[in-house]
Amino acid sequence: MLSNVQFAWLLVLPALLILVVIVFYPLVRTVLTSFQKYDLTSPSDILKFVGLKNYTSILISGEFVGRLAITLKYSAGAVAGQFALGMIFALLLNQKIRGRPFFRAIFLMPWVIPTVVCALLWTWVLNVQYGVFNFILRKIGFIDQFRAWLGDPALALYTVVGVTIWKWFPFDFVMLLAGLQTVPPDLLDAAAVDGAGTLGKFFHVTLPSIRNIISVVLMLTLIWSFQEFTMIWGTTKGGPMNVTSTLTIHIYRTSFEYFRMGQASALGVLWMLFLLFFSIISVRIGFRELS
Repeated sequence: MLSNVQFAWLLVLPALLILVVIVFYPLVRTVLTSFQKYDLTSPSDILKFVGLKNYTSILISGEFVGRLAITLKYSAGAVAGQFALGMIFALLLNQKIRGRPFFRAIFLMPWVIPTVVCALLWTWVLNVQYGVFNFILRKIGFIDQFRAWLGDPALALYTVVGVTIWKWFPFDFVMLLAGLQTVPPDLLDAAAVDGAGTLGKFFHVTLPSIRNIISVVLMLTLIWSFQEFTMIWGTTKGGPMNVTSTLTIHIYRTSFEYFRMGQASALGVLWMLFLLFFSIISVRIGFRELS
């Protein structure tokens, strides 16, 4: 007969095995590879220990800093846009308006569409020759000629940020709408009696009431945007001229196009440490807000 503790471990064992196989082993293997010369173009030197050489070469070249700057710019734009759009629609659909369930369902559509499909869809919509977006803008007189939204180095990053906002703002919308529905009506009525207008009630009652939800939403969306790969690769593949080459794109290219697995592993470790540091700070701030 198994004891309660042994039976509990038996139930947990499958989940632990899955974690070891798909999380812990790849993580440990990546860290070990980051200290080795693992260049598939020179098989004779594979698995040769080089210490911190991969890390120093990455930091000295300045490529990591450049890709990190692009990643931060992309993440900041995506998170700010998602939050603003999600808050606007959450405030609108928190009101008693006709067709509210229909509009709530419509705004969730981008979220349920697979990211690969979204990337291919927007690649077609923004095409410089036959894109619907260019056609509409030219028809209303907003532009005088078709523009390469994904092919122009001056526009590509902002275009990808806009596409990302369209894809992921429903998450912010759903979370913020749920938070708005928890705001006590009595507080809003009391603020109105005290003479507070719409903006006064929003800044002094609504926002303080949902600040914990806002903290969680911002933390999650920033982490997810920092890890985004599918949308960027599906639309621009990091181009043109590497202006949309974030850290995830750079790691992918270093490993699967240039076959420098050691440097790619070092990039991944640096990326993981930066994201881990940010996550710890965000969680501490979030728990401080909850306490």
